[in-house]
Amino acid sequence: MGRVIEKIWGTTEPLVVTPMFEMHRLHIKPSHRCSFHVHRFKHNAFYVLGGSLIIDHADSDFEPHAEPTIILPDQVFVVPPGLHHQFRTGVAPCIALEMYFTEPLSEDIIRRNVGGPV
Repeated sequence: MGRVIEKIWGTTEPLVVTPMFEMHRLHIKPSHRCSFHVHRFKHNAFYVLGGSLIIDHADSDFEPHAEPTIILPDQVFVVPPGLHHQFRTGVAPCIALEMYFTEPLSEDIIRRNVGGPV
């Protein structure tokens, strides 16, 4: 991977790209935002490495909730499919990991027995 892609709000660098999971490193400029958008089928998670990230979100019609979610270093926020959202920064830049994954990942385990003491 490793190719840095320029965006209006900063850069994104794909670190892991598979059919079921992606992880990108984001460098977001101070006082910038991405577009307000929605994903139909995939979850969109953010893990902040440095700075802070503000997530505006809305259930439908792109009407933001009154309270945005602020993600600080070592915190994560998951945007489920169907939730309209955008990320933005305040006066400081932000470095974050952005992950995309689909729901079937959480339902893929088939157990052959029940765990417990040996």
